[in-house]
Formats: sequence, structure tokens, C-alpha cells
Amino acid sequence: MSKTDHNFELTGVSRQQAFAELASGGLLICASTELAAQWRQRFIAQILGPDATEGVCETPNIFTWQGWLQSFVKQSDEIPLPLGKLQEKLLWERVIGRDLYDGGHDGRRTRQVIAKTPAALTGLAAQAASAYRLLREFRIPSDALSASHSEEAEALARWIEGIRSELEAGTLNTRILAADLPGQIVIEKNVSGLPDCIMFDGFAAYSPLQQTLLKITQDAGHRLLQVSDAAPASSEMTLTGLADESSEYHFVAAQIRDLLTENPQQSIAIVIGSRNTNEGMLRRILDETLLEAHTQQADIREQAVNTQGEALAALPMIRQLLHLLSLAGRGGAGFGDVSPLLFSPALKGFQAERQRRALLDADLREHNRHYVSFKALLASEQVRDLPALAAVLKQLLVWKTASQHASEWVKSVHGLLQATGFLQIQTNEMQRSTFEVRQLNAFRDCLSSLVAVDGVCEKLEWTRFLSLLRQACGEVSLALPVHFPQVNMIPLAHIAGLKFDVVFALGLDEDALPLPVRAQALLPPALQRKYQLPDATPDLAFATSLFFCQQLKQSATVLHISYARQRAEREFAASPLLAEIPERTDSLPFMVMDEPLETETYRDSSDVPLTEAEAVYGGASIIKNQSACPFRAFAVHRLAISPLGETEPGIQANEKGSLIHLALEFIWQK
Repeated sequence: MSKTDHNFELTGVSRQQAFAELASGGLLICASTELAAQWRQRFIAQILGPDATEGVCETPNIFTWQGWLQSFVKQSDEIPLPLGKLQEKLLWERVIGRDLYDGGHDGRRTRQVIAKTPAALTGLAAQAASAYRLLREFRIPSDALSASHSEEAEALARWIEGIRSELEAGTLNTRILAADLPGQIVIEKNVSGLPDCIMFDGFAAYSPLQQTLLKITQDAGHRLLQVSDAAPASSEMTLTGLADESSEYHFVAAQIRDLLTENPQQSIAIVIGSRNTNEGMLRRILDETLLEAHTQQADIREQAVNTQGEALAALPMIRQLLHLLSLAGRGGAGFGDVSPLLFSPALKGFQAERQRRALLDADLREHNRHYVSFKALLASEQVRDLPALAAVLKQLLVWKTASQHASEWVKSVHGLLQATGFLQIQTNEMQRSTFEVRQLNAFRDCLSSLVAVDGVCEKLEWTRFLSLLRQACGEVSLALPVHFPQVNMIPLAHIAGLKFDVVFALGLDEDALPLPVRAQALLPPALQRKYQLPDATPDLAFATSLFFCQQLKQSATVLHISYARQRAEREFAASPLLAEIPERTDSLPFMVMDEPLETETYRDSSDVPLTEAEAVYGGASIIKNQSACPFRAFAVHRLAISPLGETEPGIQANEKGSLIHLALEFIWQK
């Protein structure tokens, strides 16, 4: 049994007892979404059986901390509704921007930085929101900021006051910030409707505000239980140092492939231990290694393991869609912006006009059309034979950029994308693949979410709305269907409480653990030390590192830890927190081949004889190209393929040379 400073008690409970409490209607609050998902899966498996393919059971009361707080809003009419994430972001940006630009405060250097890089305002708003959340979470009084005599703290105090003024005026007087929600629950002290038993799992510590809320809950007669992990440390732990990141990722992927071949039902976790891990490279290597033996249909794409996936804004179709929107309302664009539009498969009429659009691209290159006017392009002969492209260009020209409400922009954008063919699932020319349909559905959700902007902004310029749409698409990730759902990729910070058969922890070098000090930029260091904010001092960061290490060692029976000895032209050693694990010094297992690879023989019939009417020209360049690349020589001298020209502003180089010759001739003659 453990006690806190607020005199509430958490009684330990085993995992098996926790399952029984859940079955009886108890509530479980988890420290991470991954832990909550695992508890749900195991609870359902225990109720229906591990091999049950059908059946129904009551949804267990399993939430994250934030999800639990949101449930209070649904149950009580007295607690105000928190603003959405996007609404809060815009509100902070508006208050900070007004203070920096119009407030007349002594923040000249900060205003200059913001003016040069407008994106810095977004980052500053995120820092301010994070600092405010810590102030509320650790119950730090507002006057502590003013007493610190720090320019940053005083600015934060002004911004907080500005936020409060915004929330007290107009249509926002019934809303609160998400960071204020726990405090509102504490003020109301209304915890009725909660089950008798409330359990917690995966928490390293509880903030003062959390402790206050739990004390109120316990005083109301509820039992508070902490899931105690009696599991011993992993019985098998290995530490392997690899040459570089690529070698480490290939090593882990090969090990996982062998484990799945031996026992496909094993639950495996890939724990990302370093903030510098190249997750894109890791996903690619895992896909190549684990999916190499599995043939895939053309319409169905898969990823090997459960991971977050790429940002929606980075996917090809959505990139093309956002690029089209960036041209709306403009009278023309540079050739570098127009050329991708001509080769966009999602654009209306692409299949029927693809060849003629390619010829148009070549013609624009040949005539060095560095800037392309849409009106001039519509009047040209080439576009007369491209009716679908002409219709798209007309839509871009008539686009109105005058400020309007976000909800109106949403309707307008939806109509433009429908007219240009992007949002059409099926046409006479083609049918979208399953993954493309998922991309479009996710984009529609992002677009619709911007309607909430009307709650904090009156009207927006088109460029501002498009920027918000890009940000919304960048914050959403879209994963492919998973071939091995029993293999999960998770960050080290979310390992607490999770259980697997085998765990691979990557990137645990001396730079990753112990964790560095992460002080909040807008809060005075003395204030952070006084209230013991997370990872604000070396001692606190080291304590967090020890907690993660302990949880990692208890997460599986078999634990494989690895790190790259060289990264970014620096040499690294293993984390000193892993000193008790002997490091392997043998050669990499995946590089050793027990059996020779099978070879394949094929006939390279590359001889294409010259015809009587064919003549090859090129002189010494024929020998040069043949020596460098036989295919290049064949393409250039036999097929007459030449590279596409590049456009550049001003006069082309050959014309410039001719003009210089004429100028010199004129000078010498006169």
C-alpha cells in the first residue's frame, strides 16, 4: 500500500484480480493508448477465449487519463466543454500575435524573429500551451510567473490573461481550455456515477492535480487500486552493438522474421529507444524483410507491422491534391508548379489526355516557358485539344480568394476538388484503389474538422485556410493494412505496463539513456526546480530513465537490446544503464549464410542489328556512352532519346550566346 502527500491510498492489485474487477464493472485507467488497447484485447480474449472468432461481450471500462476526464464532461452539465485542439492552437496564436505585434511590450527581438519566420508563431503557441498545462497540472499559482522577473514568464502571464479575456467574451464564454478540465472537476467535486473500483496502470507518478482529484474520488467512497507488476526481469537479455543504423535495422528485421517463421503467434514489440531513430528507414527494411515471401495483389498494399504510418500530407495523392489547391486563385505559376499538374493521375481526364499533356509539357520546356499564365495557356492551340485540362484551369482562374468563414471554405474546397476529379471515387476512366479511397476519406475528415475554426475565428484569408488544411493533414497518419498485427512498434516512453513474448529495443545508446534534461522554455528554471516539473533537473530525468529501464526489462521474457556504434559521423557506446547486460561480440547472425543462394541463368538477347536504312551518328561520344553505360548509348544513338529541357528565367543560354556575338560584331564594326 502506498501513500501520497494528499493522503489518499492506492492498494496493489494483481493483473488477474484486475481482470476480475473489470468483469464486475470496475474502471481501469491506463497511462498510454497502447496499454489501454492491450488491456482491451486481453480482456476480450479472456472472456471469449483466445480462439473465439465470434461472440459478444460487454465493453470494458478501460480509458486513458484524458479519456476518463472527457467522460466527466458527458456525465455532468455543470462542467464546461473544452475547446478542441485546433481551436486552442488558433486561440493561443491570436493572443500571442496580438501581444507581440500590437501590445507595445519590450519584446522587440522576439517580434523580429516572428516577423522573419511566421511559422515560429505556431511553435511559440505550442510552447505556451504546454507551459500552461504544466502550470495547471502542478497547481502553480499565476502570481509565481510575475514574481520570477523573467521576460519569458511575464510574457506568458500576459498571454494567459489574454486567453482568459477571450474565453470570457463572446461565444467562448461557455468553453474552457483542455488543461482546465481537471481543475473544473476538482471544483465541482462531483464524482457520482463512477464504479466502486477504480484501477490504474502504467503511471510512474501522479501530478499534484491528479493526486487532488484521486483524493476527492477516494473520499467519495471509491476504492483506488494500483495494478502491481510482480513479473520478474526478463529471463533472457542480450545487448548487441551494430556498425550503423542500417545494420541494426536489418539485424532486428531478420531476427523477427526467424521468430515469426518458428512461431507465428508470438507477440513481439519493437521499442524505439532513441529520438534520433530513422523510423522511415526502419519501416522500409521491416517491409522488405518480412513481406518478401508474401505476394500482394496490385490493389492491396500492406505494411509489415503495427506502426503509426506516414503523415497524410506526405502521401502522393494528397500531395498532388494540396498542390492543386495551392494554385487556386492565381493567374499563373512557375513551370515547376505547372508541370506536376500535367502528370497528376488523380486529375480529371488524365487517362484520356495523358499523351497530349506530356507533349504540352515538352513544348513548354522547349520554349522556355519559365512562368505560365493560365489565361495564355487556355488560349493556346495545345490546350484546345485538352478539354478536361482546360476545365481544371478555368476552375483555378475563377477561384475567389476573398476572406470568408472556415465552414464556407470547406464547402468551396469540396466543390473544387469534385469538379477537378480528385474526390471522385470512380469515373469512366478509372476506379480508385482501396488505399487511395482511404486517403480521400481521411482527407475529407481533415477538411471537415476545420469547420471548428469558426468557433474562434470570424473570417480567414484563403492562404491562411490552406495553411491550416496542410497542418491538419500533416498531423494525421494513415497506416496500411498490417500483415503481422502481433508485431507492434512503440516508443520507449509508452512501454510502462505493456507485456509481450519478445521485445526488441533499438537505439539504446549513451545518447538515448539516461534521458536529457527537458526544461520548459517559457517557465523560469527556479520555478521548475521548486515544483519538481517532469525531467526539469538531471535527478528527475535520471529517475524517469530508471523507470523506463525497469519497465522495459519487465515487458517480456526475452529482451533483445541493440544500438548503432556509429551514427551521424559520431561514435557511440551502449547506455550506461545497461551495464549489467554483457554485450555480444560475435559476428552478425544475419550476415552468415548457412546455405548458398540459388543462382539463376538467363539469356541476354540484347543485340538489335542495324537496318539498311538506319545510320548512327555521334562520333567519339558513341564510344564514351557505350563505355559508361551500354543502355545509355543504345537510348541516345539508336532510339534518339534526349533529355527534357529545363526552363529558366530570362534568355536561354544559346540565344544569349548568339546575342553576345551580334553585340560584339556590332561593336567591332562601328
